[in-house]
Amino acid sequence: MSCFPLESRLALRNILHISHQLGGGISSYIEDLTISSRNYSHIYRLTCWQGKIHLEYERDGGIVKKQYNLYKDIQSIDFTDKKYAQILSSILEEFAIDIVHVNTQIGHTFDIFTVPASRHIPIIYTVHDYFYICPAIHLVDTRGEYCGICLKGTTPSNCLDRHSFLFYLHSSNLCHADLLNFREKFRSIMNCINFFVFPSHASKNIFAQYYQIDESLCRVIYHGAPISKSNTLIRKKERGKLYVGIIGTMFKHKGQNTIQALINSLKTYPVKFFHFGGGNLVGENLQKIGIYNRNNIVELIQSKEIDVSLLLSTWPETFSYTLTESIAANVPAIVTNMGALAERVSAYKIGWLVDYRDVGGIRDLILRLSGEKTQIEEYKNRLITVKLKTTVEMQQEYVRLYESVLRKRKHRDTNVNISNGRANVCEDNENGMFYKNIRVRLIFIMSKFVRLRNRISRLFSNR
Repeated sequence: MSCFPLESRLALRNILHISHQLGGGISSYIEDLTISSRNYSHIYRLTCWQGKIHLEYERDGGIVKKQYNLYKDIQSIDFTDKKYAQILSSILEEFAIDIVHVNTQIGHTFDIFTVPASRHIPIIYTVHDYFYICPAIHLVDTRGEYCGICLKGTTPSNCLDRHSFLFYLHSSNLCHADLLNFREKFRSIMNCINFFVFPSHASKNIFAQYYQIDESLCRVIYHGAPISKSNTLIRKKERGKLYVGIIGTMFKHKGQNTIQALINSLKTYPVKFFHFGGGNLVGENLQKIGIYNRNNIVELIQSKEIDVSLLLSTWPETFSYTLTESIAANVPAIVTNMGALAERVSAYKIGWLVDYRDVGGIRDLILRLSGEKTQIEEYKNRLITVKLKTTVEMQQEYVRLYESVLRKRKHRDTNVNISNGRANVCEDNENGMFYKNIRVRLIFIMSKFVRLRNRISRLFSNR
């Protein structure tokens, strides 16, 4: 076996990432993959916003940016757009794209699936959120509170009326019928997707169960992070205040209302809050650090001698980079008891699970920890042994997945094109392969019939 890594033995692949321009975790994730994949692939990032398609990629040490005009905004109910499809098709051809990696459909149409599938280009979809269950993305209502009604099989007819989380979709007036059509459209193109990747088992359980996705098509790949884990522990404070770190920009769906209530209710107690990130939290017992660079967040957290972190998302997070940052700083976390937050904290036993709606219960926990720090020290000692996944390790898992689908495509392309180009554009899946096998059998039967007919014809012609 060669001692060289897999990516160094392969020609560079051309990977097109479908993304948005809203920043956040998806942008960080693609940036991490781009940096760690330079020996394996050329990564192209495609976004669509305000009537323009934007393509961005690295070349010769610089960033190349291309722009294509659509002359119209893409609405969430625009399932397809002829101009968009034409531009996407030309990009796939011009840059010889090997794999389309979908991260979000925000700003795009369902053509991101059907166009590459029609060209037999494999599609990987990483499920960063619950967009295809609810376009509000986080499964929250207009207050930012976890809803979960759709997961129970019902949808209120007015749930999306004036929904504040739909502002980025150019469709704040998305109605109930549109939502049902949107889900059905996704079901109709699911067979175009070669593999569904989930950043946690929690997100897989929610999404794959909702859409009844076959287990063989699912992969769980935790996000890696370009963060160096600290080898030191924040010193124990025998007396004084409990220092609580709030990591990440504050929004309603990040637990803003609960955290503000905690700050207010604990202002006369020996508890001090530090907010690393943007937002509108206020309080005399709060120090606002502001927006931070994730390259120095570990040192920043440790410099403030944070005892515990507070991550109270109101929805089942699919991953959480802020939890990764807390782990990297060896700070135990108080987290919401659902989603990837609960999954990761429970797996390593490095924190406390709470109901974000139970302000009184969380307040009591914080007060208990401020008086007795034994459990905090226990979790810190456990945290020092926890290993974080690197971006290179994440990238290598994707390389193996990419290569597996490319090998299947190569094997398929070497076979006779029995369908004369008329196959279903999404045949690289279970249902598609079923119908493909049926076509193979029919053609085999027809060929046998033709040979038999010819033999009979020759027999009678010789008489």
